[in-house]
Amino acid sequence: TAMGRCFRYESANLKRLERLWDFSMREVVFAGSRDDVLARREQCVALVKSLMRELGLAYEISSATDPFFIDSYAAQVSYQQGFELKFELLCPLPYAKKALAVGSINYHQDLFGRSFNISSGDAFAHTGCLGFGLERFALAFLAQYGLDESRWPSSVRQGLTA
Repeated sequence: TAMGRCFRYESANLKRLERLWDFSMREVVFAGSRDDVLARREQCVALVKSLMRELGLAYEISSATDPFFIDSYAAQVSYQQGFELKFELLCPLPYAKKALAVGSINYHQDLFGRSFNISSGDAFAHTGCLGFGLERFALAFLAQYGLDESRWPSSVRQGLTA
């Protein structure tokens, strides 16, 4: 697992709190054979759904592409969509009348295995990850529940006093 600061400049998207230049990311990375990584990714999808139900947050998980692919890389976007390599966790922001991606579940195939010469058995390792933008997740929670802690799920309130 990893926890770190990320920097991303998205010029026109920097008007509100949804898109920060500098943000915290919590990530779980997994590596192994293709079948192992795909099974782990399905487990991550199930765990994310369970977490969202426990928190009572409205959400959607949908196939996505990375926003940094530009027009000249349309083939990469098509490839990413065609193989469902990226799923985003989208939470509605009632005040903005739109959804915000607060996390993603990704399958990189053997890209990093080849790039860093990591093997799994007699082949290059496949990798995947589950990542959350912590400030985005907090924003989605507060947008849906508000600042009145008495309206928050009991599991969250109890966690604050633990």
